[in-house]
Amino acid sequence: MNKERELKKLGTQIRQVRNDKGLTLEELASKSDKAYQVLQRLETGKENPSMYLLAEIASGMKMTLEALLKGIN
Repeated sequence: MNKERELKKLGTQIRQVRNDKGLTLEELASKSDKAYQVLQRLETGKENPSMYLLAEIASGMKMTLEALLKGIN
């Protein structure tokens, strides 16, 4: 498993879901009570998030963690 590749896949998935929901990074940061910079690093594959952080992001987008990660193998 290549950690960098997997983190980029995760970041791409989160960005896609956020865009599909019509949210900016700033809006998602506010809704998930996270710093804009953390989300930006996450979406670019430079952040290795905890499950708790991913759950907070999913909650900020009004979805389950399972739905947020759907399609990532």
